[in-house]
Amino acid sequence: MAMLLAASASAAPFRGHLYVGPENEAFYPCGNKIGYWFISTEAVRKQLLSEGLAKSDALSEQGVYVEIDGRVGRKTKKADGHAHSYPAYFHIERVNAIHRVSECDCKH
Repeated sequence: MAMLLAASASAAPFRGHLYVGPENEAFYPCGNKIGYWFISTEAVRKQLLSEGLAKSDALSEQGVYVEIDGRVGRKTKKADGHAHSYPAYFHIERVNAIHRVSECDCKH
């Protein structure tokens, strides 16, 4: 969890829940109650949306479980719109797996 508190220069593996909606693009890492506004390349975003929508009835509310490579970025600012309600950005660099949400997600 300490790794989440400091911004990292290189990507690391993370597991957690991802939510995407009109005013919500959040990643909540396993073991952490703090969510991050996620950003990614257009290709990664398309993958998250297409696979996420195929595995979730309500991507904005139920979300999906993801295994990704990424890093915590700079803190958000008031000028960042909806992202400002999150403490920092999370840069998703690669998607390794996307699954439906289940009770077992963060237990292993």
